[in-house]
Amino acid sequence: MKPNLAPSKADKLLAKPSQVGPGVSCVGLGARRNMMRAMIVEDNSYFREIFKMAFHHKFPSFIIEEAGTGEEALQKISGMSPDLIFLDILLPGEDGLQLAQKIKMDFPNIRIAMLTNYDLPTSRRTASKFGVDRFFIKDSLNWEEIKEWVVSILDNPRKKF
Repeated sequence: MKPNLAPSKADKLLAKPSQVGPGVSCVGLGARRNMMRAMIVEDNSYFREIFKMAFHHKFPSFIIEEAGTGEEALQKISGMSPDLIFLDILLPGEDGLQLAQKIKMDFPNIRIAMLTNYDLPTSRRTASKFGVDRFFIKDSLNWEEIKEWVVSILDNPRKKF
């Protein structure tokens, strides 16, 4: 029996853009429907841009959307159906915990990672109660941990209904 040498979904999404295929837009709406989608919800535009660039460097074939408020995020989620969301806990208006609860009620298969500078036990408990999958501290972001989490999602995607 020959070994299966076909690349896995995780291998394809970790590939450099030139390995993905000709004419495929890695960051934009023109990309193929089967590509993974991520959203970054963060009101600090500087942090949001740096995070987006670093994430795109690690996962060049992801389609990445961004939002600066919870309201903007909810509008975009309906249209793009992200596979995962990186969500700031402190947002103008509705906070990230309330937003996570709303997202999970309407889109239970979306994976959510909370981003925060405030590592409080009460925030972690509330986030867990509202269905947040991971909790990352901004000032000590470990990209290897983020990569492990994303790869675990690629290896075990949830069915979408």
